[in-house]
Amino acid sequence: MSIKDLDSSIPNLAFLNIDQALGDLAQFIQHVKSDQFEGGRYRNASVSLVGCSYAGTMATWMRMAYPHLVNAAFSDSGPLQPQEEFPEYLEIVAKALAEQGSQECVDAIEAGVQGVLDLLATPTGSAQVSEIFQTCEPLNAASPLDVTLFFGSTVIYHYAALVQYATGTQIANHCRILLASAEPDPVRRLAAVIRRDECVETRYSVLIEQYRNTSYDSRLSTLRLWMHQTCVEYGWYQTTSGSNHPFKSIMPLEYYHHLCRDIFSSEIDETWKRSDIYATTTSVNSFNEEKLRAGIDRTKIFFGGWAHMPDRVVSVAGGHDPWSPLGPNESHAHHNAPVYLVPNTTHCKAILPTSVLDSSELIRVRRAVMDRMHEFASTRPDSPTTVPPTDPTTEAAPGSATSVAASTLILLLTTLALA
Repeated sequence: MSIKDLDSSIPNLAFLNIDQALGDLAQFIQHVKSDQFEGGRYRNASVSLVGCSYAGTMATWMRMAYPHLVNAAFSDSGPLQPQEEFPEYLEIVAKALAEQGSQECVDAIEAGVQGVLDLLATPTGSAQVSEIFQTCEPLNAASPLDVTLFFGSTVIYHYAALVQYATGTQIANHCRILLASAEPDPVRRLAAVIRRDECVETRYSVLIEQYRNTSYDSRLSTLRLWMHQTCVEYGWYQTTSGSNHPFKSIMPLEYYHHLCRDIFSSEIDETWKRSDIYATTTSVNSFNEEKLRAGIDRTKIFFGGWAHMPDRVVSVAGGHDPWSPLGPNESHAHHNAPVYLVPNTTHCKAILPTSVLDSSELIRVRRAVMDRMHEFASTRPDSPTTVPPTDPTTEAAPGSATSVAASTLILLLTTLALA
C-alpha cells in the first residue's frame, strides 16, 4: 500500500508517533544490513545517524532506544525537552535581532507591534491594518483568533523565519533597512519590511478548514502531520508569555489549544459550535489539554529530556538558534556525549557544507564533530574512546580522519526544519 492509498485522517494518524518512527527506522537498518540488501554488502558495517532539527532529535533517540543497531549519532539543533509552552523561542529571536542587528531594531519592531494593537482598539483601525498589511479579507478585530492568526502570519512568521534560517549578514541587513526607512509611521515602516507578495489570510475558520483536509495533496498536509505530533507528544508552542521580546502578548498558549482541538477533536467548545465549519464533524479523536500534557509527560518518561544524554551522540547548538533552549547545552554533556555551542549561529548550520559565510568557530566545531563521529563509529560501544582535548574546537590531530571509514554506513535522516 502506498501513501496515495491513504490519507491523514485520525485513524491513520494513530501511527504517526515517535515510537513508530523509530521502529520503522530500526527495521530499515536491519534490512540494509541483511543479506537481502545488495548481497550483504553492509552486513558488518557500523551505523551512524546524522540529522538536524527534529531529525537530530530522532537520531539521538535512536541511539538511546536501539543502541545495538546505531553506533553513533550526530544531532545539529535537535530539541530534546518536551514542554507545552515554549516562550524562550521568541526571546532568542529578540536576542539575535539585538546582537546581530541592534537594540534600536528591536525597539522599532516593538513600536510597530504596539501601533497595530492601538489601531485594532479603534473602530476604524482594523480597516487600516487590513490595508497596510494587505490581508485577503478585512481583519475581524472582534475575533481574538483572527487577530492572533494575523500576527502569527505577519510579524511572528517573518521574524521567526528570518532568525531561524539567517545566514551571513541577513539579520543586520534587515535591521539596517528597517531603521533607514523615512516612513514616520511605525506600523507602515514595519509592514514595508515584512509584507509578502501574496495577501495575508486572517480568517481562523479558513485556516482550520485547510488543516482539516486529510489529503496528502493538500497545501497544509505536512503541517497537519507536524501539528498532530505537537498536539499529542511534544507541545513546543512558541508563545509570547516570556519577557525581553518586542512582540507584546500577541501569541497566547490558548491559541494553540484551539488549533489542536479544532483540527483534531470532535468535542468542539460550545463557543465555536455556532460556526458553520463546526456544525458537523466526523473526527473520532477527542483532544483536550489533559491529553496533551499526558503525552508530553510520556515522551519525557521514555526519553528523559535533558536528564539523560545517550553516549556516542555528538550534539551542536547555535547561540542564536531559537530552538536551542530545548536542546542540550554544555552542562548536559559528558565524555561520550559532547555538546558544542557555536556563538552567533542559528538553526542547523553545522550540518551544512562549508561556506565562505561560516565563522571560524563554526568551522572548528564542524571539524571536531567529524573527528568524534569517526571515533565513535570506528570503535565498539564497549571500547574505550580517546579523551577529547580541553578545547573542543582544537585543530584536528594528524591522522584523525575528518571523513568516516568506508566500513561505516551513514544514514542521513530527512531534515525537518521546525517552525
